[in-house]
Amino acid sequence: MNSLKSTVKKALINTKNNLEYNYLSLFPTKVDIMSPAFIQKPHQILHKLRKVSPIHYLPKQKAWLAINYDDVVTILTQHESFSSSPFEHIDNGVFIGADPPEHTRVRDLLKEHFSYQQVIHFKRTIEYHTKCFSEKIKQLKQFDLLKDLAQPLTNTIIADFLGIDPNKTVEVRDNKQVYYSLPTIKPFLTNGGFLQNLCQDERFSEQETLDIIRFLLEAGLGTTQQALCNMLYITLLHPQVMDEVRNKSELIPRLIEESLRIEPIIIALPRLTLKDVQFGSVMIPSGSLVYASMVGANRDPQKFEQPDKLILHRHSPKPLTFGLGIHQCLGKHIANLQLQIIVETLLTDFPTLRSVYPLSQVELGTDILSRGVKNFKLTF
Repeated sequence: MNSLKSTVKKALINTKNNLEYNYLSLFPTKVDIMSPAFIQKPHQILHKLRKVSPIHYLPKQKAWLAINYDDVVTILTQHESFSSSPFEHIDNGVFIGADPPEHTRVRDLLKEHFSYQQVIHFKRTIEYHTKCFSEKIKQLKQFDLLKDLAQPLTNTIIADFLGIDPNKTVEVRDNKQVYYSLPTIKPFLTNGGFLQNLCQDERFSEQETLDIIRFLLEAGLGTTQQALCNMLYITLLHPQVMDEVRNKSELIPRLIEESLRIEPIIIALPRLTLKDVQFGSVMIPSGSLVYASMVGANRDPQKFEQPDKLILHRHSPKPLTFGLGIHQCLGKHIANLQLQIIVETLLTDFPTLRSVYPLSQVELGTDILSRGVKNFKLTF
């Protein structure tokens, strides 16, 4: 662990002050990937960048951007060359911001609870919560997809799955004082729940436990609700596909995968190079910040024919929506199960589901790690 931290520290110290000289400026761009303009419409911009090069230097961020599928796969899977340390601020480098062997230790202790075999036992609970919210929606003439359904429903499901008092979910997520110590967070947890058991697991220090709980809540309470909104937005843009899936529910997993390929909630993931790395004619030096673009990879025309179209029956590589490698999304199985059940319920209970406003007016935004549909009102 100490040697790895030393390597990361040296890489940071060795970051060149002359990052923008000559060969590093082979493919500079004025694009600001943190700007609202890029976050709102990244596909058009990335399409233009891809015509020039698959790798671009971003002077604004003093970082590199990889947009092709194979390059993104390399960055996400070669943890010996690409560190996850840029995420240290999220969980104090315990899990998402950790590299092996520390990351391996923590993930091995958590992954059983999030395995498909464990998650599938939660199916009836998800169905129950979804049906309850469906009945509430039926009483409305129109509803906001995020505020009235996606947010409260997925919050309820995740609270139940992790073992949190559902009436205190938002307080736990937003009140930083809750994470001060184990005694301050335990009152929010349900008896016998996963998080309560985690608090009693002596294999984690108290600080590790608090950091893990905070990360699981922030990830679990935000990602699925935005994935649902993005997925339904793309689906409503393709009414013929919506009708096909309504008649063949076995196609729902394909619909989820394909719609989130087109509009994943994560635009790009940051990594730090631990050594000099070569991408074609471009050499990226050790200590450089690199963004691996999921949005770019998922619409790479070399991997996905007609990449901007929703095609259920593709024969293409797996999209990188949930990441890849040792940091692939821990909660992908619980997220997919939620999406499958919620989508099937909506298609069955609301056969005339449609947007209140023209879909061209729907906006997607926030930031590169959480890009979702905003102000999406539906009726039926």
